[in-house]
Amino acid sequence: MILDFLIGLTAGHLIWTKLADCTTTLHGVTAASESNQFAARMMRRFGVQRTVWAVFAVVCTIVAAATYVAVTSDHLAMKVVYVVLGNAIAIIQGAVAHTNMTHRWNAITRAVLYVHVRGWRR
Repeated sequence: MILDFLIGLTAGHLIWTKLADCTTTLHGVTAASESNQFAARMMRRFGVQRTVWAVFAVVCTIVAAATYVAVTSDHLAMKVVYVVLGNAIAIIQGAVAHTNMTHRWNAITRAVLYVHVRGWRR
């Protein structure tokens, strides 16, 4: 039961930090400044606001589905992996929101950008 509570907290953490990421993106990011090439293309095609809220809707759907699977699973490992990975993702989302808000890179966003840019060049 405590693990199901942690799963619920993790789901809330994921949604809250994605909302922070989305709202800070709307206040300071343009299609030209977006480092994700796919997102930048979508922003140019559909507009920044529509793209950001579409991403938020997709993320909420994925979080809801993954939360349902984790809560209804009989496997302890599934529940633990959801909590660990979910909170790791939420921490990264929070770091991105912080960078968007302050316009200053932090250790997490520098590491994510390094991996992200390096991955696009391969």
